[in-house]
Amino acid sequence: MKKLFFLLVAVFSIVAAQAQKPEGLFINSKAPEFKLKDQTGVDISLKELRKKGPVVVLFYRGAWSHLSHFARQGHETIHRIPGCI
Repeated sequence: MKKLFFLLVAVFSIVAAQAQKPEGLFINSKAPEFKLKDQTGVDISLKELRKKGPVVVLFYRGAWSHLSHFARQGHETIHRIPGCI
């Protein structure tokens, strides 16, 4: 029984060590250049936005998420600051 237990622990340890590394961007990492359309269909590129100053990209998950609701409120507050678009 002890051998089976240690075998299972060893197998789970190996599997845990093989876990995938997280992908995507992290806080303070440089975003790749992109070009998208805004809500009115106008093309917007990160390169052009950076010419105007620092850029914050916000991903709104949806109205069902209370965390997204708080983030949206903060974004609306920041949006009122002169110079922000």
